[in-house]
Amino acid sequence: MNYSTLEKTGLRVSQLGFGCMRFVMGPNGQVDRSLAIPLLHRALEFGVNYFDTAVGYCNADSQRVLGEAFAQVPRDRLVLSTKNGFHEAPAEEWWSRLIESLTFLQTDHLDLYNFHGIGWDIFTRFLDGPDGKLKLMQKAKDQGLIRHICCSFHDSCDNLIKLIDTGVFDVITIQYNLLYRDLEKGLDRARETGTGIVVMGPVGGGRLGVDSDKIRKLTGNAAQSTPEAALRFVLANPGVNVALSGMSTTAMLEENVRITSRPPFTAAEIQSLQGEINRVKSSAGVYCTACGYCLPCPFGVDIPENFRVYNEHLVYGLTEQDLKAYSQIVHRAGDCAECGACLAKCPQKIPIPAMLRKIMATLDPQAGPLAATLTPHSALAADLLQTRLTLKNLEAEPAHPEIKIHLEQGASIANAPVDFGVLAPQGSSSGLLKIRLPDGIGSLDGTLEARAENRSAEIPFSRPFLIIPRGTPRRHRPQLTPADFNGSEAVFNANKYEILLHSDEERLHIEFDIQSPLEGLAHPPNLNGAVMELYVDLRLPPKLGAPGYEDGVEQFFLYLGDDTVKSKSDRSYDLTYRRIPTAAGIRLQISLPFANFRPPGSPLPKAIGLDCMFQVCNAAGQNIGHPTYGRRQGLWSNPKLFNRAFLV
Repeated sequence: MNYSTLEKTGLRVSQLGFGCMRFVMGPNGQVDRSLAIPLLHRALEFGVNYFDTAVGYCNADSQRVLGEAFAQVPRDRLVLSTKNGFHEAPAEEWWSRLIESLTFLQTDHLDLYNFHGIGWDIFTRFLDGPDGKLKLMQKAKDQGLIRHICCSFHDSCDNLIKLIDTGVFDVITIQYNLLYRDLEKGLDRARETGTGIVVMGPVGGGRLGVDSDKIRKLTGNAAQSTPEAALRFVLANPGVNVALSGMSTTAMLEENVRITSRPPFTAAEIQSLQGEINRVKSSAGVYCTACGYCLPCPFGVDIPENFRVYNEHLVYGLTEQDLKAYSQIVHRAGDCAECGACLAKCPQKIPIPAMLRKIMATLDPQAGPLAATLTPHSALAADLLQTRLTLKNLEAEPAHPEIKIHLEQGASIANAPVDFGVLAPQGSSSGLLKIRLPDGIGSLDGTLEARAENRSAEIPFSRPFLIIPRGTPRRHRPQLTPADFNGSEAVFNANKYEILLHSDEERLHIEFDIQSPLEGLAHPPNLNGAVMELYVDLRLPPKLGAPGYEDGVEQFFLYLGDDTVKSKSDRSYDLTYRRIPTAAGIRLQISLPFANFRPPGSPLPKAIGLDCMFQVCNAAGQNIGHPTYGRRQGLWSNPKLFNRAFLV
């Protein structure tokens, strides 16, 4: 095992750190001790001494497992790091999490204590200043409960450098890997200042955990596998002290120990690797600098993100992972209606519509000779959704297609079908379709059947949407499955909800009609437990849907066990909130004034970002499911992931 000194802490740490968030879970929702504890003991035998956990990992069971595994191990053989994410909670709640961590880990001190998942905004609003949580950190350090004040970080490189330059943190845990190198200048600054750096996600959250011939060639066969290339790349950066790996099996542990016992890549090997990456991007990829000038797209296409995933596919050849990454883009290449609005705005003069067709043909498994998409566009009435139907010819011959649309759940087409005429080779066409919707439908589902000459394609679609009428509320049912609740049919059958929406001149009115046994409810100020999380983006275009939380975007926590609403920002809102018990569960009613989110005098919006997450718990308060309405995770960090809602 290779070791390094964790900069100004003076701690001698294994360069391979054990990330304790991916233990195998048992059917009771707790970590399987029979697998996890022997695995931790084996890691210690191999010389791993850095163990990283957090309050919420593994249904809040990770810390307990470490405490049980290492109860009889001499404390000086371990470097324990855990995290507290209760930045906005009252001081007593934050402190209770610290004491809880010490108790669960069965130790009298923590080597590294981290503010969990912060950025510059959280630092300035909740940690720094006369009443900030840094005062509590310093108090804990003065009492000998923690040795070093640290944080894990999710933000931009500029903000990482600002955070390093405060001099507050001895160690910062960041994301860094072959696929994500945005923070490299921050790594340089950390090295200059003696700030320790621990890397999470060195294998890209698993994306670099699969084999790739392209990566072997990129490294000149210096690495025998993709994970080896990933780990040796990360550890080659002189600013990195520890690479964390979330290991759940002995085989994974042994492979990572083998890799990290080898020297990292040399400077010459890194230079050669970068040269080959640049060559592939310039010869076959898209020279996109992600400046964002092409945005917003009138049809919502996330152009830079499509280009990024496509370039990664060309460079690294992680086909299965690339297809998955493409499928998770909110607005993919197929949504492009080829209006050309982006062309004049691109400084690199990229032929964007043509490249998006190429990306679709490469990464969309539903794209055959013909490809089609049906995208919600606007609402004309409470029961009438206007959609954009786009058909693309991805072959080198012209096509005169016919298209049939099969809608589910009682939805029906309200106007004449679109006649696409003749599509040029590699060409496309689009038109608007009106779709009549029964009350209760919350997702546009069905199949597009396209045929032209000897070419055909059957393309299933499922598009969540929300319509907000004036006056009478409209009801929406989310598409939930047992997979949303760890595969449990019983939990799925017991926990459902509907959303009722309407607006008036001044307010947005939202009602959740929840069917649930309502176990493990969260009570203020603690957010551990069952809650309904509400996400709203009421910014004006072109800000609507842009990344980043700011004025006009908010995450609300609706307590199910108390008539309390908490906001992510802690701003003051003139909202109303009511909980009404029902025979099947509970009804939540919340009313949000538009004036709290939008500039004075601005017109009522035609569309907003609106989503929610129903966090379901068992009687012990352990999370057993957290489906979102729009079926995307990560809403807490990125408003562009919010589902779109249309006002009429």
